[in-house]
Amino acid sequence: MVLAALCSFAVSAMAQEKIKIEKIMFGSGGMIAVFDEKGGKKGELPKEAFPSVPFDAADYNRNTRSVKVNAGGQEVWLSPFQVQVSAKAQVLTECQTAQRVSGTTFSSRGASECK
Repeated sequence: MVLAALCSFAVSAMAQEKIKIEKIMFGSGGMIAVFDEKGGKKGELPKEAFPSVPFDAADYNRNTRSVKVNAGGQEVWLSPFQVQVSAKAQVLTECQTAQRVSGTTFSSRGASECK
């Protein structure tokens, strides 16, 4: 019960934090593929269409780890293989969440799971 409350607090606190784009890996010729929200390829944009890193992402999908950015006057999604994002965006294990919130190293399965 306590861990569930701590986890929900950690998730809500993390949801409020901005995800930062720290690096974009452009292909040959300085181009990068961009996608729609469903993962369909929309085309490519040049490096010049993007702000200088680091910058805030417009959105972040924790399930697919795709990142939404404003580039070239439009909102597009980038593949997780194309970007490096702030550590805050990474998925936390149950133990990491407990450590961040309460300082403990216990999971719901006990201390042996958190090494």
